[in-house]
Amino acid sequence: MADRPKSVTSVTVKASNGTDKPATTVMVGSSVEFAALVTHLDETTSVLKDTTVTWKSSDSGKASFEGNRLTGKAAGSTNVTATVDGIESAPIAVTVTEAG
Repeated sequence: MADRPKSVTSVTVKASNGTDKPATTVMVGSSVEFAALVTHLDETTSVLKDTTVTWKSSDSGKASFEGNRLTGKAAGSTNVTATVDGIESAPIAVTVTEAG
C-alpha cells in the first residue's frame, strides 16, 4: 500500500473514476461503484476505493454496499456516505428504481 498522509481534512463521494459526478440512480439488482476523494492536511488529494473507506447506505433495505459497490435491493431512496480516518462525507442521495 502506498504511503499517504495520516491526517484527513475532508472526504467527498465521487464516481468510481474519482472525478465525475457520482451516480444518483441504481436499478434493483444492478450495482454502481463509488470512490472517495480525500483531502489531506497537507492539501494533497487522493482517490480511494479500497478498504480504507467505510461505505454506508442510510437504508440498507433499499441498497447496500459490498466494498465500494452499491447494489439496489428495493425501489426507494437512500443516502450514501464515505468515511475515511473518522471523517465522514456529506451524503449523496441515491434513488433505487425498479428494473425494466
